[in-house]
Order: sequence, then structure tokens, then C-alpha cells
Amino acid sequence: MAPLPYMDHVQATLNPCSVETIPEPITLADSSKVWPLVVSCYELDEASGRRNGKADMFTVPMPDISEDKETTLPLKFGSPHTFTDKISGILDGKWSEFYSPGDNSKSWCFATAQSSGEIRSFRLQIPRSLEGYPPVSKSDPLYTIAEAGASEPPEDDDGAPLCLSLNWEPSSQWNSKSGMKRIVSTYSNGTVAIHDVSFSSGSTHFIARESWREVWSASFACDGDQNMILSCGDEGSVKVWDIRSNVRPMHELNFFESGATCASHHPRHEHLVACGSYDERVCIYDIRYLSQKPLFRSDSLGGGIWRLKWHPYSDQKLLVSAMHGGCLVLRVSQDVGVESGIVDAPSFEVTKTFTEHESMAYGADWLVSGNPAQKTYFEAAASCSFYDRSIFLWETV
Repeated sequence: MAPLPYMDHVQATLNPCSVETIPEPITLADSSKVWPLVVSCYELDEASGRRNGKADMFTVPMPDISEDKETTLPLKFGSPHTFTDKISGILDGKWSEFYSPGDNSKSWCFATAQSSGEIRSFRLQIPRSLEGYPPVSKSDPLYTIAEAGASEPPEDDDGAPLCLSLNWEPSSQWNSKSGMKRIVSTYSNGTVAIHDVSFSSGSTHFIARESWREVWSASFACDGDQNMILSCGDEGSVKVWDIRSNVRPMHELNFFESGATCASHHPRHEHLVACGSYDERVCIYDIRYLSQKPLFRSDSLGGGIWRLKWHPYSDQKLLVSAMHGGCLVLRVSQDVGVESGIVDAPSFEVTKTFTEHESMAYGADWLVSGNPAQKTYFEAAASCSFYDRSIFLWETV
């Protein structure tokens, strides 16, 4: 019997829009290490017109990757923990680590983009006593995740618009002493908004800052400039904004043949950003040289690019959700990590294609752990598709 092309598969009860985890596994109260994998769902009830949603968290156990023991495969989802109840549709979600000055602790927060126009936040907490993680009885929870706060939906003449996407500011820009972190969000009326998010014991607070008209998705740039925002729009451009003066963009990247959908900054090379489009291609730009063509432009990947995720450790690997083209792992030329000069010749290689999804692949994320300094680590991916409600765990090598 031929082996399955994936490690595990589950069916969502609603249509999944995104799947998100964090760069490294967390340690639960029983000392087990897991990836907290959140699947966010959205579904339109055509009879009532209501947009329903839910978020499930799977604690995917990390395999043993010690040098003297063969890695245990496959990964398994386990049972989901639904931490939302009767909530509006969720179109996007993102994890962020945060520091709470009130109780002098670090923790994780998951923010959701709601069809009601709100951003909601959920705090993940792990029971602790004294130093470290204690043994717990079978009746004690290994973790809790509960709602911590919500933003006010933006006002519109036609009612509250849908919140389409959100992104936290990079950790390198975060002022941990104040416990404040920014989040950028986009809405169905074409608005981009920025909120200051403050963290205190058990709760979060949202303060609306700037907002302006644009479309689709937005993210913070990482190039040492805390005021730079990248937005993607249906007119086929990625616009670069300075939020101190958002009347017009600083620059427009127009090397797309149809609508631009997403932009993802490199986690280590802050001047690099990968952009996707409905034209089925991925472009990589050096935002120090905005007037020049992209460093790289891929061939068609078989479907519109919906999400891009750089590898947590490897500078050259990029995970792609390509809608009808499934999910792919790209290896980009070694020149991506070079600090000087502009690279003329594009170099992309598709090293893995995952085509088990039977409808549009909207979400994907890495599950990685190990020792990047020694280049020894385990990696896999999780991905989801909308209409067939499928969620998979699969090998990326």
C-alpha cells in the first residue's frame, strides 16, 4: 500500500481561512513541547446572511529530534480546543509574543480579524509555580486560552466593514518596557488602520491611531524604519507608506500583472520583502532600492498567491499558499542573504509541491524546531483549504 502524501488530515466544521503557529514550540505545564496551531474559520450563512466563525487550537506534539534518536513521524493534530463561541467570521489571525508589565511576564497573544469589523485578542497562558514548569495532576489544565480584549469596529455609512487582514509589528520594533505593540489591519471598505495594543494582567486594550484608504492587506516593513507600512491592492501594486504622512504613498511597486495580495518581510534580512499576486508569481524586493525592479520574480506557480511565509531558520526557503495551485516550498537563490549589491538574475526552485487540497489553499505555516546554528532541525508544514474544509500536516523536504 502506497504511503499517504501527508502526515495527518482533519476536517474543519466551517471554512478555514488561515492556519497559524509560532516559530518555536512552547512548553506546556507537563513539560511536553507543542506547536500551538490555530485554524481560523469563516462561513456565510446564505439563508440568514450571518457570517459565522470559530477558531480551533491544535497542540501538535514536537517530535524527538535528539541526535541519538531517530525522529518520530508522523506529526498528529490531536483534538482541537475551540476557544471562540458564537463569534463572527474570522478572515485572518496572527500570533505575537508580548510582555505584560503588570505581572512582569512574557506570554503569547492571538489576534483575529473579524467579519464584524473588530480585532479580538486571545491570551495563551500556561500554569506555573515558582521557577519553571511544575508537574500537574490529570485534572489540571496544561494551558488556557481566553479572550482578552477587542477593538472598536471602524465606522462606515453602510455599517461596520469586514476586517480582512492583520499583522503585528516585528518583534525587533517592539518596546517591551511599555508593554505596547502595534497592529495594522485592513477592511472591506478599503481602509488601512493602525492600533496601539497594550497588555496588562489578563487583558489587552486597543487604541486606534492612523487610518487611511487603501485595499486588501498590509504589513509593517522591517528595514529599521518603524513608520513604514506596505499595503497590497487590487490595482496591481504594493504601496510603501510613511504613517507620519499617509496622504499619498512614498513609492509604488508596480511589477504585477493583476492584484497584489500579500507582502512578507524577511525575519533576518530586514531590507527584503516577498510579495504575492493574483498573477500567480512571487516577487522579492530590496526596499533600500525601491526604484529598481524586483530582485527575483518567479515563474507562474499555478494559482494566485494568497500567503507567503519565510522559513524561521533558513534564509532561502519560502512557504507559499497558491490557492488553486496548492501549497509549495520555494528555494530562493543564495544571493538573497547578501548585504551588498543588487542581484540581476532571478533564481527560484520549487523544492516541494503539496496538491492534496481540493479547493483554494488559503493558509499555510511552518512547524520547525531544532538548532539553526548547527543546521540541524525538524521541519514540516500545516495548510488549509476553504471549500473542502481540509487541514493537512505534511513534510516539506
